[in-house]
Formats: sequence, structure tokens, C-alpha cells
Amino acid sequence: MYTDLDDVTAFATLVERVEATIANENAATLSVMTQVGFAGEDGQSVIERQGGRQ
Repeated sequence: MYTDLDDVTAFATLVERVEATIANENAATLSVMTQVGFAGEDGQSVIERQGGRQ
């Protein structure tokens, strides 16, 4: 994939791909955390709202 590119272009392409992967992972994590009620509208976690108990 990178063999036909010069070093600078290959590195820039790699960085762009890694950044996109991290952004997608962060979005998926945030989506899951929102769906399970990790943080409420008040910004407190479920555990904080329950007084530290699970």
C-alpha cells in the first residue's frame, strides 16, 4: 500500500488513516456510553447518581 509512495507521502497517509481510525473508535465509544446511560444530562455518571454504589 505504501511501497509506491515517497516517505513523506507514505507517512502522511499513515497518519491520516490512524487519525480516522481513532476518531471512529472514539465516536463508537461515545455512542455506547450515551446509550447505556454512562453520563446523564447533569454530567454525572450512573455510579455518582447512585451514591457510589453499583
